[in-house]
Amino acid sequence: MSNKPLKILFLTKWYPNKFDILDGVFVVDHAKAAATKNDVFVLFIHSDVNLEKRREVITTSENGYSEMTIYFKSPTTRFSAYNKLMTGILYLKNQFYGYRQIKKTWGKPDLTHIHVLLRASALAIWLKWRKKIPYVITEHWSGYDPNVAYVVSNFKKRCLSFVIKRSSALTTVSAYLQNHIKAVNDQTNFHVVSNTIDAELFKPIEKEKRDKKRLVHVSTLDNYPKNFGRILEVMSKLTETRTDFELHVIGKGIEMETQKALAKKLGVLNKTVFFHGFLPKEEVAIAIAQSDLMLLFSHYETQSCVLLESFLCGVPVIGPQVGGVVEIVNKNNGVLVPHDDATAFYNSIQLFLNDELNFDSNIIRAEALKFGYENIGVEFSALYNAVTA
Repeated sequence: MSNKPLKILFLTKWYPNKFDILDGVFVVDHAKAAATKNDVFVLFIHSDVNLEKRREVITTSENGYSEMTIYFKSPTTRFSAYNKLMTGILYLKNQFYGYRQIKKTWGKPDLTHIHVLLRASALAIWLKWRKKIPYVITEHWSGYDPNVAYVVSNFKKRCLSFVIKRSSALTTVSAYLQNHIKAVNDQTNFHVVSNTIDAELFKPIEKEKRDKKRLVHVSTLDNYPKNFGRILEVMSKLTETRTDFELHVIGKGIEMETQKALAKKLGVLNKTVFFHGFLPKEEVAIAIAQSDLMLLFSHYETQSCVLLESFLCGVPVIGPQVGGVVEIVNKNNGVLVPHDDATAFYNSIQLFLNDELNFDSNIIRAEALKFGYENIGVEFSALYNAVTA
């Protein structure tokens, strides 16, 4: 295997932007991991109906790799079909414009790496066709899962199949997601490459002295898919017999005020359940590391970055037996409960609070180091070298 760094152009559908700073944050971590061994440049395109000029180009290198975000002005006529068509055309024009600008200063890539199909794939397909530059795909989208409330049209399946078949490899963060993608097209080289977490940021710290055990939940707080209302109901039931715990809730979403109202109705708001809203990643890392147990009760998860963050902090989890979660939770780092089984969820938390479930923080952390940037960077590098050999 060559040790020479390759030029890898990331083309991503999801990426943190001025409209949603959490959009595709896991792509940032994958780029950071890939950049430990190779030269990475990320290109991201997004429409903006309020933009005063034709396009806005923002380039930075703050994350240890180069990135270019292009916002383009999209049409706002009263004809929605026209607006949608023109937005798609303008997306493609700006993606190719971005590539031309990148090529002037950075050069031609050895490989393109698509994150999330479909729209970001156009440039990669063109580069393969005209310049013989191969591309690989990393798919994060849970929509392939038939258990998810989303129906993939036959037309979209054909488009997905076209792109997948022509890729040199496709990676997913779990075997669970991979199996569902294979149902669309299995004619490529499949690999499981986990989500990745900053192991220097998410790490164990000395916990504050306190009388109550601290539980933590991090999500968008919605009922689908995060099932957060059910978590609140379980917290309410627990408070009927004990008050030796607190649940600290991190994150926000469109249902946040609704969930706060439910917590108030259940009599747990600011008593046993505390909402902290959105926190910067550095503060999230401290909040998790200060906790004794992570709670997750989602209807589905392709893997769950939150669980990986928790493990790297040496904090165990009680989570749902769904999707890719079952591939990362074991007897050393947590407990799995059947999907949406509130009784089993409640009973497992009771066992933990009673000290009948015990975990070794050092073992949890040691096992989780495989999810750090260095190890995932090695996995991506091996894949890149195999594809370009």
